[in-house]
Amino acid sequence: MIENKKITVEYKSFLIQIKKEIFESRNETLKTVNKELVNLYFKIWKNISEKITQSLWWKNIVENLSEDLKKDFPWIQWFSKRNIWNMVRFFDFYSKNTKLQPLAAEISWSNNIIILEKCENNFQIEYYLKLSKKTHLSKRVLQNKIESQEFERILSENKTNNFNLTLKEENLQIIKNTIKDSYIFDFLSLWDEYKERELEADLLQNLKKFILELWMWFAYIWNQYNIKVEWNDYFLDMLFYHTKLKCYIIIELKIWEFKPEFIWKLNFYINVVDDKIKQDDDKSTIWLLICKSKNKWIIEYALKWQTNPLAISEYSFENLSEDLKKNLPWKNEINKFLEKF
Repeated sequence: MIENKKITVEYKSFLIQIKKEIFESRNETLKTVNKELVNLYFKIWKNISEKITQSLWWKNIVENLSEDLKKDFPWIQWFSKRNIWNMVRFFDFYSKNTKLQPLAAEISWSNNIIILEKCENNFQIEYYLKLSKKTHLSKRVLQNKIESQEFERILSENKTNNFNLTLKEENLQIIKNTIKDSYIFDFLSLWDEYKERELEADLLQNLKKFILELWMWFAYIWNQYNIKVEWNDYFLDMLFYHTKLKCYIIIELKIWEFKPEFIWKLNFYINVVDDKIKQDDDKSTIWLLICKSKNKWIIEYALKWQTNPLAISEYSFENLSEDLKKNLPWKNEINKFLEKF
């Protein structure tokens, strides 16, 4: 507590006002209804911000206000000095970005703060607000997605696929904005030397995290999925179903750099799945190869004239050190993606 704190009639009146708003929202807030909680915070932020702009002296009230509110509402844990400053920061941002304010009211307070602290621009903020609302991400998962540059990896112009030539327009944007240029498997615990089966087994041991990294709408079916052609057995590394596109996605894992000879095998798998597993109302099966590394030019030649939808991505066990923002498309393309997301 600040010694000899300046308690004035004005401050007491202000404190009474804040308490009144807390009491009015208390019933809903104590039920952890997030929208009500964020609306309450917004009222407090607005009041404090207005006072600070009126006089420099009001910058000194945050510590006093924190102590007085904690004393009168000991069951509420949100009135630390740091959190009140977060409220002010939150109000300052969303009062200038009213388009995004309704989204902020739909997600948790902790996720709101992570987004404001970690994101560098409004595009990122809008994406992670919408993602948090759609998927109810935990604080830790959200932070990991921001730090791994998921937004940039989804929209990267460096993606290698032939979707423009093999998919109908109605499905094109969905799958293009689903498949990432690179995948981060930082949740695995493999040594420097490992086999493909070990990579697959470790991903299955961490299936929930793997699906979170794959992104939305991936439904896991089976690994080493057996398909028969005459008397011969073939096995797909992993088979998924995309619930939005209504199609099967075959995921093949390779622990080395992409090689053109992979393509014939993958075409064979797609043709068999389309013939033996795909239903009449399913869309065309998509094949996704996730390999250790790739060369864009080699892949472009390998995909030329291919009629099945194929995509090649790479994986890493740690967040990429390079800044991926340079690989983003033009702003109007980002806006289109966010509008449909």
